[in-house]
Amino acid sequence: MKKIMCVIFVVLLFSTCIFTNTGGSIDLKKNSNQQDYAIYQINGDELDQVNGGGNPTYNFAGVIPPASTVQSFKPTLNTLTRVELLCKMGANVSGELIISIRDTILGSDLTFVSVPISSLPTDHFGNWMEFDFPNISVIPEKDYYIVWRQTSEEFGPGWGYVPENYSRGEAWQTINDSVFNFSYDFVFRTYGYLGDNPEISIFEIKGGFGLSAIIANYGASSAENVNWSIDVEVDLGLILSGDHTEDVIVELGAGETMIIRSSGLRGIGSISITVQVEDVSKQATAFLLGPLVLRVREV
Repeated sequence: MKKIMCVIFVVLLFSTCIFTNTGGSIDLKKNSNQQDYAIYQINGDELDQVNGGGNPTYNFAGVIPPASTVQSFKPTLNTLTRVELLCKMGANVSGELIISIRDTILGSDLTFVSVPISSLPTDHFGNWMEFDFPNISVIPEKDYYIVWRQTSEEFGPGWGYVPENYSRGEAWQTINDSVFNFSYDFVFRTYGYLGDNPEISIFEIKGGFGLSAIIANYGASSAENVNWSIDVEVDLGLILSGDHTEDVIVELGAGETMIIRSSGLRGIGSISITVQVEDVSKQATAFLLGPLVLRVREV
């Protein structure tokens, strides 16, 4: 027992975490599936992600409540303005079609638009239809989901899909809380723009020797005097030092990343972590062993 306590004591005293900031950049390149389309602007926005092009023979998938069809995608712009979907009405069905955007497949809608099913294209091979919902801020390179669902319990309207795989997302079908992978990808276009203001995001909380977080400015302009903090609370165990670190970043340029670190964190036990950057926060749990932060899991 004495040997074990001695080892723990040595680990607790080993090293002190220091605060450092290292700059980087975010790759905001367009997705390669855009090669058949020119990037153009309509009402100030531009084409971002797209799947389906040319003139293939499309198939269409329809659902009735409580099922829905879903296509995930990764935007490269920080404001999402609208989507276009290849669809057709099929049979003459009453009710509403609801197109929404989510950041988790079974989560709440971030934004949505509802249209009469009777307004969908009646073309035999379907046609593009615009769904212009209220704009939302999104995090580039994060997964988002286009969700297609209807109020009518009659089978009729369908969303076009093609065998070509969209490399930056997947298609799904859901029924209540069950999720099923769809082997093809749905045909869609997303539009957006880079906002004029800075857009701060906490990209990842990391462990190792000390605690760190990667933050990013996804906006189109620099962020100045950015306040940040890292707070650690013990759930079971002991924290000797470094439970709170805060500082100010003088400037974080558009498209830049930076690493922030806790200062002098030492202890042992299960911990809860909160990283705050201006009005953005992210939480995680971990196990602390001296200066080592292990098994970090974001919540």
